[in-house]
Amino acid sequence: MAGASVTDRRACSHSDLGMTRRWIVWSVWLLLGCHDGSTESVCAVNDAIVGGDSDALASLGPAKRAIVRLETPGSAEHCSAAVIAPHWLVTAKHCAADVQQRIVSFSIGEGASLRRGSTSVMVAHPERDVMLVRLVDFDSLDLPVLPIWTDDVDSHWIGRSVTLAGYGADADGQRGNLAAVRASLINVDPTSLEVDSDGDSGACEGDSGGPLLWTDGSGKTFSLGVLRSGSTSCRGTDKYARLDTLQQWLEDSMAAADAEPCAGVSVAGTCDSHLPHYCKDGLPIFDECPSGKSCGWDATASGVRCVTPETDACQGALDGRCEGDDLLMCDQGQLRRTSCGPCAHCVRAPLGGARCD
Repeated sequence: MAGASVTDRRACSHSDLGMTRRWIVWSVWLLLGCHDGSTESVCAVNDAIVGGDSDALASLGPAKRAIVRLETPGSAEHCSAAVIAPHWLVTAKHCAADVQQRIVSFSIGEGASLRRGSTSVMVAHPERDVMLVRLVDFDSLDLPVLPIWTDDVDSHWIGRSVTLAGYGADADGQRGNLAAVRASLINVDPTSLEVDSDGDSGACEGDSGGPLLWTDGSGKTFSLGVLRSGSTSCRGTDKYARLDTLQQWLEDSMAAADAEPCAGVSVAGTCDSHLPHYCKDGLPIFDECPSGKSCGWDATASGVRCVTPETDACQGALDGRCEGDDLLMCDQGQLRRTSCGPCAHCVRAPLGGARCD
């Protein structure tokens, strides 16, 4: 969030709504570009909260640890998100590119270092710029949650003080630090909430997907929306996708994912884009293999894991390997040899592995 003069760092993007309407999606592909139509247009905020207010951040108390930064490892871009239920984050759908690579980096709260995690489930709303994300590695962190405000937000809310929070760029263009600023709610429509920080501050690059927060009289903080668009100056008005009107969709989506926790991924697992992908404790896991290791069969785990060539029970033939016209395949850690002849040949598959053809 910025306070001093900031250059225009915002990029216009649009969430493709021709994607599959399955409740659980394992990849979310977005088409970029802005146009008019029935889908929700997103001019993505690419800068941090300008004019961050230390008092506003301090007032969030322990809830600060429920605000998360997400990015693909090695990427210069990132988004913000909020924990709204155990294990579950909510962010903007146009942030999918920052988490769809399966392995993500994330940080939590103030001054937190980046951690590596894996995306187990992504659920994009079919029409609005909202997406649920479940990261496996959150399960052991005992994070607080920012529950969704469930009562109706109507015109009587106009003028109320709310808080913007995220990891976007500040007035000096530095991104990645958690910041917050107070603003006034100036407009309410069926899908969006619009806020104004009086021209001195606002959301910026990296704040996309970050929460709009409201604290009630008892001091409890709730999530009202996720940042979907903002002004190019980082000091104008900002629009948030409403969450109160999506309460049923959020609950149904999380319940559907929990009811099919591994979504067809076996305990033994497979190699997915060279990453070990397997089910453990009811969650689909993606492992990131360090240098010197690759996806292969681990006899100790009785499934795919990151292994060295010397310990790979399938000797690199997990998806098949050719030896002359013989096809070598791995069957539960056992290497099986099949002759493709005399009417076929063993050929390498375009995406890896081999087959008789």
